[in-house]
Amino acid sequence: MPTICFIIKVILKFYRSRTEKTNLNEKSQVKQQIVLPSECMQKIFKYTIQNSNKKTLFKLLFVNKYWSENVIPILWNNPFKDLIPPSMSRHTQSRDPTNCYNLLRTYLSCLDNDDYYLLFSKLNPSSHPFDMEIPNSFKPLYNYPNYLKELSYSDLENTIYTSFMINSKHHEFQKQEKYQVFLIASSLYKLFLQNSTQLRFLLFNNSLTTCDNNNLLDIPDIKRYNNITIKPALSNITKFQFKDIKIRTKNILLLLNSISIYSTKINHLEFKFDSEDYNNDLVQSISDIIKSQKQIFEFNISNLKGNYSESIFLSLYSHHKPTLFSLKLQNIHFTRLTLSILPNLINLKNLYLYNCNGFNNRGGINNDFRNFNLKKLQIFSENDNDDETRNLLLQLLKQSGSSLKQLGIDLVCNKENIDIILNYCPNIIVLFIMNNDLLEWKEKFNYHSKKVFIKNLNIKRRGIYI
Repeated sequence: MPTICFIIKVILKFYRSRTEKTNLNEKSQVKQQIVLPSECMQKIFKYTIQNSNKKTLFKLLFVNKYWSENVIPILWNNPFKDLIPPSMSRHTQSRDPTNCYNLLRTYLSCLDNDDYYLLFSKLNPSSHPFDMEIPNSFKPLYNYPNYLKELSYSDLENTIYTSFMINSKHHEFQKQEKYQVFLIASSLYKLFLQNSTQLRFLLFNNSLTTCDNNNLLDIPDIKRYNNITIKPALSNITKFQFKDIKIRTKNILLLLNSISIYSTKINHLEFKFDSEDYNNDLVQSISDIIKSQKQIFEFNISNLKGNYSESIFLSLYSHHKPTLFSLKLQNIHFTRLTLSILPNLINLKNLYLYNCNGFNNRGGINNDFRNFNLKKLQIFSENDNDDETRNLLLQLLKQSGSSLKQLGIDLVCNKENIDIILNYCPNIIVLFIMNNDLLEWKEKFNYHSKKVFIKNLNIKRRGIYI
């Protein structure tokens, strides 16, 4: 708080001095209120929360209306995330049930009358045997959904659960209660897609309410929404993520189809379904999303088996070869075609291959990675005797290791592997060891190496995150 006041005081003093100089020749000088542009005000507020937290801004809401109008967009750009402590997982209970309840109460008040009374009729305890009751509606001061820039469906469900289930009579999260959370989440999801025109990140991932695979609920049916009203929200998305949600109905395919139609600015895409959920329709929907984007920078996908990877690789190569700089693959089966495409993604800077297979070079394909200019490479396999992955790693290091700055491996710590890194990767500054041999690597690396760059090398352990 003192930091904000000091910065604004200095800026106002500067503007006031300039105003006084221009008015020296005037007989009557009228003092004018100095008002900074909104862009300056918001930059000051954003700088402040970088050094503290958003709680600091709440007091500024009461300075005057102008200050309030500049603080509100910052406070409401991702309010669900702010409810969860940084040290806690997104899949755990949120911080304060009262804060969660107040947040939901505000958003529910933004529903139009038809949607509000429809939801109220479904959850009213006098009409249905439910334990949950939505709060009374009130007229909001602002259109709060309009300021939302990041929406995580997991955080939304988690917030609803914490608000209404914290005093539940049941010790376990019952299927009936999950349905109630689903009803509220569906109403708010519709509200956001129809009003959040500044939405940039749309994330779907598993949540506390869907941790039981036997009682998984689906995502809302986007077919119920007016396509004209949801287009503005979907058209500005730059990051789309879909992870760890079991496919039960066609709602997911309907959502993916809408994304491929209305979203063209996505530059970060991530998909992680169960391997048995992939079929021709799902793979085609993912390929359509890839093709409809103007430029994709980062692409992550997991659990593709059989030949399903081919159409996705072809879409990436034909539409985003110039811009794709990060590719993260987990549990992917490489076919002859996909293995031949990989070396041609020559603008990649970051490549992650976790538990992939199919690198046995069938058909006599000669993979040439000499045009690669990778900065970060991580290759990991759970199979200790995976010669295919090891041979691919050696080929990558020999042909493009000189450009690497960061390398992540799970190789056995011996002199041969150390010499390979020293000979082919002279510029690395971070070496990630993705196994339990961290101390052994550090000792043997220093023992076998006499090169100067090792003094600046940071060897650390890292798990697999995707």
